[in-house]
Amino acid sequence: MYAIIRAEKTKRSGIAGKNSHNMRLRETPNADPKRKDLNEVLIGTGDLKTDLQNRIDETNAFIRNKETVVSTELILTASPEFFEKNTPGKNREWVDEQVNFLKKEYGDNCINAVLHLDETTPHIHAFITPIVENEKNNRMEFNNKGYFGVGGYKTLQNKYFSHNEKFGLKRGVEKNTTASNHKDVKSFYGDINTDAKKSKYIDQNLKIEEFKPEEEKNFIGMTKQKPITPEDVNNHTRKAVKIHRRAYKKVKAVNKTLARENEDLKARIESKDSNLVMETERKYIGKINELETQNHTKQSELNQTKRSLNDANSRISRLEEFKDTVEEKILNPVKKYFEKEFTALVKMAQRKEFEDKVSEGFESNKQELEQEPTKKTNNLPSFKPKTPFDRSEG
Repeated sequence: MYAIIRAEKTKRSGIAGKNSHNMRLRETPNADPKRKDLNEVLIGTGDLKTDLQNRIDETNAFIRNKETVVSTELILTASPEFFEKNTPGKNREWVDEQVNFLKKEYGDNCINAVLHLDETTPHIHAFITPIVENEKNNRMEFNNKGYFGVGGYKTLQNKYFSHNEKFGLKRGVEKNTTASNHKDVKSFYGDINTDAKKSKYIDQNLKIEEFKPEEEKNFIGMTKQKPITPEDVNNHTRKAVKIHRRAYKKVKAVNKTLARENEDLKARIESKDSNLVMETERKYIGKINELETQNHTKQSELNQTKRSLNDANSRISRLEEFKDTVEEKILNPVKKYFEKEFTALVKMAQRKEFEDKVSEGFESNKQELEQEPTKKTNNLPSFKPKTPFDRSEG
C-alpha cells in the first residue's frame, strides 16, 4: 500500500472549473450523487475563487500575466485497499493528518482543501498559492518555480511519504530510477473515469494469458525459446495481478450497487406498508367514530332511564310511608273510637264511588249515541192516516 500525491499547475482562467468540480457544481461522471453530502471542506470557504482573491488581497501579490501559475493543485490519497481495510475512525485519522501536513508545509498559502468521499477512493484536493518575496523588486509575487524549487516534485513526494509512514504506507518508486509513468491530475482522473465506465460491464473477458516464453532463431535458422528471466516472470505476474485487481474492483462496485438497490427496495416496501395501514385507518375511522357516537348516545339514554326509574321508586316509597302514617295516626284511631260512624262513612264512600262509575258509564254511552249518524228517511213514502173527517175522498 502506497502514499500517493499528485500535482498540477493551475492558471487563473482554470480556477472556476476546478471549483465547479470540487464543489460538485456540475455533473461529475465518476462521483455518486447520493454520497455528495459526505464530502467535506477542510480548509477555506468552500469557494476557491473567493479564497484565491482573499489571499491576493492579504499579500498584495503581483501576477505578471494571464499565463502565470496562481495555484498548484495537489491530490492526496493512498492505495484503495488502505481505506478498505481500515475502520472509519482510522480513515478519519488519516484525513486529519493530511490537513496537518498541508498546514505545516504551506501555512497560509494552502488556501483551499476539499475531501471527496463520493468517489471510488477517498482523496483530498488542496490548492497552494506559490507566493514568494522578490527582494529585488521589493514585492510579493506568484512564482511557482521559485516556490517549489528545482526537483520540487521529488521533494514533495519524500516529505509526503515521511509524514504518512506511520500509517504503514510506502513511498512510490522515484521517477528517475524506473520506467513507471507518474500521472498528473488529468491522467489520474482519466483513469478513474475509464474504470467507472468499464465497471458497468462485468462480463468482459478477464482471462489471464498463458505465459509463453519468447522465441528466437539461432545462427542456423532454427527457432528456439529464449531463456526465461526473472524480469519475464515479474512482467507476467504484474499483468495477472492487474487483471485480477480490475475484476475485483468491478465485482465490488456491482456489489455496492446491488446493496444500494436492496436498501431502496426495502425503503419502498416499508413505505407501501405504511401507506396501506394509513389508507385502512382512513377507510374505517369514520365508521368507528359513528359507532362510538351512537354508543355514547345510547349510554346517555340508559343513564337517563335509570335516573327516572330511581325517582319513581323514591316517590313510591314516600307514598307508602305516607299511607302507613295515615293509617297509623288517623284511620286506626277513628276506627277504634268511632267504629259505627267509620263503618257508615265507608259505606257512604263505597256508594258514592258506585254512583260515580254509573254516572260515568251513562255519560260515555250518551256521547257514543250522539256521535252515531242520524238515519236518513227521505226515501220512505209519506202518508197521512185516514180519519172520518177527511174529505179528500168520497
